Amino acid sequence: MPDRWWYAYDGECYGPLTAERVGKLLMARELDGRDWMWRPGMAAWAPIGTLPDFAPALREAGNSLNGQKPEPVPPPDRFPDTEGARRAGPWSRYLATILDLSLVNITLLLSLMLMGYWGKNLQIALSLNICVLPITLLLLGISVAATGTTPGKALLGLRLRQLDGRRPDIATLAQRQIQLWVQGFALGIPIIGLFFMYFAKKRVDRAWRTKWDGACGLDVYQDRHDTARFSLVLLAGLAINLGLQLLITGRIQISFRL
Repeated sequence: MPDRWWYAYDGECYGPLTAERVGKLLMARELDGRDWMWRPGMAAWAPIGTLPDFAPALREAGNSLNGQKPEPVPPPDRFPDTEGARRAGPWSRYLATILDLSLVNITLLLSLMLMGYWGKNLQIALSLNICVLPITLLLLGISVAATGTTPGKALLGLRLRQLDGRRPDIATLAQRQIQLWVQGFALGIPIIGLFFMYFAKKRVDRAWRTKWDGACGLDVYQDRHDTARFSLVLLAGLAINLGLQLLITGRIQISFRL
C-alpha cells in the first residue's frame, strides 16, 4: 500500500506525508493520537492512536490514547484530493524566495544605473541591501495580499494561505514578513543568515512549517511538484544572479540614452 498519508485539521485535509514525516509531526507535538488520519485504500478516517503504523512513534512521543476513546471531534466529511495541493518542501520555498529577491534587486540595480550610479557608488548602494531587505520583504507581502502570490511563487506553483484556505490579510502578511526578516534572514547579515536558513530548512523537513508561518497561522502549498519546472526556475534564478554579479563587477555595461 502506498506510503502516503493525509491528516485533518480544523475540517481541512493536509498531505501527502510519508509515515516517517507523520512520526516527526507527532514528535514535534503538532499531531497527537486524537487527530484523524487517512490514506488511499482506507474506507474511513481513523484517529492516529488507533493505527498500528504509528504506535511506536506515539509511544516515543508519549501522546498515545492509552486505551481511551478519542475526543468526539467529528472526522472530515470528505476524503482529500490525492492529486491536489500539498505542503511545499524547503527547496521550492527557498528557490521562490531567492528568485523574488533577485528580481527586486536587479530592478533596483537597473534603476540605479539609469540614474547614473556606476563603479564605487553603485557598489556602495548595493551594500545597503541589509537596509533594503525588510522593505523588499514587505513589498512581497503586499504582492501576496493583492494578487495571492509573488513572481517566484507563481512560477513554482506555490500559494501562501491561512489554515482555513483563505488568502491572508495585509496585517498578517506584514507580521509574517517581519518575522521572516528576523528569524529567516537574521536581519540581512549574510553569514548568520545562512545558518538561520539552515535551521529553518531543518524545521520544514521535520514539521513542514517554519516558525514565522506557524506563529501567523499560515502554510505554503504547492500544486504538484514538477521537476522540469523546478529545474527551469533554478536555471533562471542562476542566470539572474550571474547577471547581477557581472553588472556589479563591471564585466558588462548597459548604456541608457534618454
